[in-house]
Amino acid sequence: MKIFYDGEVIVLDDISDEKAKDIMVFSTNNYAAFIWMKASLHRFLEKRKNRAPYQTTYPATAINKTIDKSMAWLSLTP
Repeated sequence: MKIFYDGEVIVLDDISDEKAKDIMVFSTNNYAAFIWMKASLHRFLEKRKNRAPYQTTYPATAINKTIDKSMAWLSLTP
């Protein structure tokens, strides 16, 4: 049995017909799942393409907390 994957050829000797058939079914099912997931991601991104890129799920007030003197070492500003 020869498998062509990612630009490489893999040769498997001494594989029974039943195991070869199982490998073919498994690879076909995984390929179909990959195509489905890719299409699903495309639909997901297509629905959100018109949203403003600056919108976040968290309010800005939660991000802009003031740092007290005991936590000044956490500040990124000099």
